[in-house]
Amino acid sequence: MNRCLLLFAGALAAGCTATKSTVYLAKAEQALIVARQAEAPEWAPYPWTQADAFIKKAREEWGYSDFGAAESLSLKSQEWANKAVEEARQNKATNTLPGTPPERAKNAVPRTGPWRSATGDEPAEAK
Repeated sequence: MNRCLLLFAGALAAGCTATKSTVYLAKAEQALIVARQAEAPEWAPYPWTQADAFIKKAREEWGYSDFGAAESLSLKSQEWANKAVEEARQNKATNTLPGTPPERAKNAVPRTGPWRSATGDEPAEAK
């Protein structure tokens, strides 16, 4: 009788873990949908890529029945998806595409090197 009770408690605990990780996985997928609607892949590519990578790994671990890893990866994915939404909204508001260099100053002096002097003349050796 005690063995049956112990087996039942173990099965119940394992089922709860699977259900819990499935709920977190669904919440992370919902957060990714919200991020996609906020155009995060274009306006916030780094946090979007992180969220997408974490959700893919969470699905893989869930498929291998590693529910603890799936749960933690789902939480990380949800966190990155929320960051992606915030960053995308901020970048849209300022019209700043990530990865574009800031505008150079109009009076910037070109760099000097062995091939060019500060005045733009050729080096004496090249003449």
